Amino acid sequence: MPRSGTATRQNILDAAQAIILQRGFAGASIDRIITGAGITKGAFFHHFPNKAALAEAVISRFIDAEAALFKDICIRAERLSDDPVQQALNIIGLYADALDNHPEVVEGCLYASVALQRSEYPDEVSKIAADSIDQTTAQLRPYFDAAIRAAAPRKKINADDLADMFISVGEGAIISAAYRKDPSIPGRQFRTLKAQLELLFGR
Repeated sequence: MPRSGTATRQNILDAAQAIILQRGFAGASIDRIITGAGITKGAFFHHFPNKAALAEAVISRFIDAEAALFKDICIRAERLSDDPVQQALNIIGLYADALDNHPEVVEGCLYASVALQRSEYPDEVSKIAADSIDQTTAQLRPYFDAAIRAAAPRKKINADDLADMFISVGEGAIISAAYRKDPSIPGRQFRTLKAQLELLFGR
């Protein structure tokens, strides 16, 4: 049966993401992507006019999936407890559980790829990635702010720093997981972060 346009596009994006994580954006040539996707050059250019457009599509798809996951986690965290401190802790715990279910974290992270290879990517891709991280910290900030107001922490801290720590732990853990080929690292690191916040908030 002929492959549908949607399936072909997704196949190109899958191949491109895998090659970018393995070889970097500069090493992800269109020829390599075509070979990895098992398509013709004509099929590639039917979906993407150039490599820059492909890069935007790859990072946008990755960001959309992360945003959907995080939105679901926040909803579940609120349903589990009305207590602001517990909601913040739930977000971290549920995110740790989600990472346990994604052993492909050992392949690396597109956020890290873009950050470390900014000169290789189109400027728009770097902006999309940076904006996404800002949106995630903005989404986290109210939860941490509410937790701080509800239960004075044992040390002076602010919501912005806690939100940035969440991002830093995640990116660092995924990089470590990729180097060490250990998919358990991200989940374990977020549970360590949760334990630290439990101590901070006296839980």
